[in-house]
Amino acid sequence: MTDDTKKAFEKGERFTREALDKGTATAEQAARQAEQSYSNAAGGIADLNTKMMEMAQANTMAGLELIRDLSAAKGPTEAFEVLLAIQSQELASLGQKVFSSSAGPFTRRAA
Repeated sequence: MTDDTKKAFEKGERFTREALDKGTATAEQAARQAEQSYSNAAGGIADLNTKMMEMAQANTMAGLELIRDLSAAKGPTEAFEVLLAIQSQELASLGQKVFSSSAGPFTRRAA
């Protein structure tokens, strides 16, 4: 084997090792980023599940309160008053949410 051939093989070997090292480092970095992404997604899913459970609990409690109030009504008039009171509470809450969400851009712009 000539000296030039040996140098060419060594140069090819160095190039191959450097490419392999770079590829390995890139793959490890991609694996870490994927792991972080999956971890973040899992945290978001857990938060979503918690929020959905809170909403389900609030809806269940509201339904039970409605049943309690309707069963305590002494007649159709009182039952109707219970329903009207609940609807007015829901409308007031909805109106407050709409006001808050529509006023948000204006308050941020003014600040």
